[in-house]
Amino acid sequence: MTSTRRPAARKQRGRLGYLLLGRPPKKPRQDHHYRCGVCRTSYGPAPSREAARAIRDWHRGDRHGGGAPDGEKIISPPPPDPFDWLRGYQPAFVRCAVALGVVLVLFLTFAQR
Repeated sequence: MTSTRRPAARKQRGRLGYLLLGRPPKKPRQDHHYRCGVCRTSYGPAPSREAARAIRDWHRGDRHGGGAPDGEKIISPPPPDPFDWLRGYQPAFVRCAVALGVVLVLFLTFAQR
C-alpha cells in the first residue's frame, strides 16, 4: 500500500514575515581544501575535514610515495560569526525604527494642535 501523504513542507514566512523580516539569510558553504606545498596544488572542495584528510592521504601515496611533503595543510572554513543570525533580522530593525519615527512625527504633529 502506497502512502498518499504529502511530504512535510518547510515552514515558510508569510507576506507579513517577508515585509518585517526580509529574506532569511543564506549560510555560506563550509568547504575544506587540501593544499600541497611541494606541488603547489590545491584539492577540494571537500565537504568535511575527514574527506580532506582522505584526499591528502591519496595525494601522499600517489605523488610522494606516502611521505608527508613540507608545507602541506588542510584549509578549514573560518568559524561562524556569532552575530550572523542577527544580520537576518536587520531589515526588521530598520523597518521598525522607520515606523516608530513616522508614528512619533505624527504624534508630535497632532499633539501640538
